[in-house]
Amino acid sequence: MLSGIPGKMGTNGEDVPNMFLDGKLKEIVSYNEYDALTTYLLWLRTAFFSGRFNEKQYKDEQEILREHLEKWSKKEEGEHLGEYIKEWDRLRGLTE
Repeated sequence: MLSGIPGKMGTNGEDVPNMFLDGKLKEIVSYNEYDALTTYLLWLRTAFFSGRFNEKQYKDEQEILREHLEKWSKKEEGEHLGEYIKEWDRLRGLTE
């Protein structure tokens, strides 16, 4: 939260086996996508603080990701990404 990047959203790794047994494959995919997005955003942040990106490049990379998320969230299989965008916006608002 302090980084302005979403963390776990409604589930965690311990829940996945039961989700699988219950046939909740879509929810598992969503959970994994959220984790991948968070990992990427954390990597971007680390790369920025280590000098790999300047501030403009860092913001540009985040904007590219956001544009992709907005595009994907309009598709049926990506509707859940809208929730990630909302949480990301909320947290960014708290940290900026």
